[in-house]
Amino acid sequence: MKKFLWMLIVGFVFGMTGVSAKETSLVMVEEPNVFYAMYNDEFYRSYPFNKYYQDGSRVYCIDPDQKVNSYNYEEVSNVSLYSEETLKKLALIEYYGSDYPGHNSLRFELATQALIWEEIKGVTVQWFTERYSYGEEIDVTYEREKILELIRNDAIKPKFDMDEVQGSIKDHIIITDLNHVLSEYEIMSFDGGTAYIEEDYIKLLLEGEGNYTLKLKRKAYETGTKYYVSSNSQTMMKGRKEEEWITIPVSVSGSKVTIQKYGMKIEGEKIPLEEVSFELRAGETMYYQDGTVRFQKDEFIESYETNEEGQIQFSLPKGNYYLRELKTKDGFELDLKPIPLHVETDSELLEIENKEPYGSIQIHKTDSVTQKPLKGVKYRITNLETQEYFEQSTNEEGILIFDKLRYGTYQIEEIESLPHYFMDASIQVVEIKEKKEYTYSFVNEPVPEIPDTDAVDVPYLNNWVLLAYAYYEKKNS
Repeated sequence: MKKFLWMLIVGFVFGMTGVSAKETSLVMVEEPNVFYAMYNDEFYRSYPFNKYYQDGSRVYCIDPDQKVNSYNYEEVSNVSLYSEETLKKLALIEYYGSDYPGHNSLRFELATQALIWEEIKGVTVQWFTERYSYGEEIDVTYEREKILELIRNDAIKPKFDMDEVQGSIKDHIIITDLNHVLSEYEIMSFDGGTAYIEEDYIKLLLEGEGNYTLKLKRKAYETGTKYYVSSNSQTMMKGRKEEEWITIPVSVSGSKVTIQKYGMKIEGEKIPLEEVSFELRAGETMYYQDGTVRFQKDEFIESYETNEEGQIQFSLPKGNYYLRELKTKDGFELDLKPIPLHVETDSELLEIENKEPYGSIQIHKTDSVTQKPLKGVKYRITNLETQEYFEQSTNEEGILIFDKLRYGTYQIEEIESLPHYFMDASIQVVEIKEKKEYTYSFVNEPVPEIPDTDAVDVPYLNNWVLLAYAYYEKKNS
């Protein structure tokens, strides 16, 4: 008989196919040498202890006055045998019974079934190795107390030291559970920042301005009680906890801060700069409402990087801060000065510009003989990488300045000289790689004057003219 029942279990667990979701088959297994004695002042009953399975899972009898007359069952979500309060108590007995982690033993099975029957019928249930209370008693006192202790603790909910949370951006909030049962819960969602449970505390870091809900759920290895019914047969139960949720409203205040980073090109065009990184630091020591320090002066708070629009957006409690620029886009100057950020209203916009770096070239032009400045000598500088060029003439002081020149390599050349001066045919190459003025001095040699023809004879004059012409050709070749 026992062999047949075990074959039936194996065939049911591993071979059942084609059964609809709500139709199940009951498997019954008699536990050898275990008998229950159920009694009160009015009756006494003793029978062998049977284990029951539905869909391969352990279920318990909640209808002891009815015999098992059928093995074809239907799964339902509720029954009307007992009050809702009683059914909840039965579900907790089974939840914390033999299926609960650490309770997987025969003694916990016996304690579970005994507590269910005692709750239903108001009787006493004991277990023996022989029928009619003979043989040795199987003592399940310890197992009963463990189950009942868990049920008692299940009724204790967290009691927090605050019903709602009100704070500011970057606040660290600690919520204390005065009932010390918080370890039975887990945080399911919180969109206003980060949250975690540590012993009797919920620790929050508020990061987004607005109104949020912190949701906690009681831990459960399985939820959703199932009942198994069949006409003219015992009702079975797989008792499980229902989902338990706790919600805590959280209100976070703060200012929305937008940093807009621009690059100012030499021509005056303003463009957004992406991938510019900053660090945010406290400009003063700031305090929470209880007087504890929120930020020390100069304390690092967060680092940021601009997006494609050159923007950074974040929220902060009101106060004084400053930014330090860590990296800027290639081709623009890094701003090394602290950038003050005063957060005083609900919305703050701070625009920061990075200038395109440039240098300048200054040329001094003088007479090679008298050292006097020469006005009107024209120069050209050419960017050897882009071939872009600029032209300018010296002023009355013999000076000209090519300003706002992008970094690069330039060629300096004289393109127009003055009358009675030889043109300087030399070429000067300069690399502009710093924001400074590069200064160069050049001279022009005057063409020698022709002597008065009345003072010299003609042969001498002819020789002198020929000599001057040769010298001029040499200088300009």
